Amino acid sequence: MKRIVVEFFSASHCTRCSNAKKQLQELVTKINQEIDAVEVIYREVDVVENIDYCVQLGVITTPSIAINSVLAFSKTPSKEALTALIKSIPLQSGFDKVSL
Repeated sequence: MKRIVVEFFSASHCTRCSNAKKQLQELVTKINQEIDAVEVIYREVDVVENIDYCVQLGVITTPSIAINSVLAFSKTPSKEALTALIKSIPLQSGFDKVSL
């Protein structure tokens, strides 16, 4: 089974983040239920508390989403876009930055 970490970058003062967080959590749950060969792990990252990590990934807006420590979206993606990206990650080599 392939493991994929989906990181949600937000800040307490971000008004769009709470709705986006709920949508992303629902997407991750659905993906885990629909795709047998994948385990998607959801992780929240506060941009203020983890500023160095955010700079390293290139996070400049909230909400943002990284997959396996690679910035993938600077807004909440549709279920289709996130599912398609997760399905495109090869089983053997993990997540490849070039695939973005």
